[in-house]
Amino acid sequence: MKAPRRNRRHTGGLTLIELIVVVALMAL
Repeated sequence: MKAPRRNRRHTGGLTLIELIVVVALMAL
């Protein structure tokens, strides 16, 4: 439960979406 996101590293699409979400949150 410490690094559940690291297990999804094989999903490049999710990483891209997460990056956009982080940028959008910072922009807000």
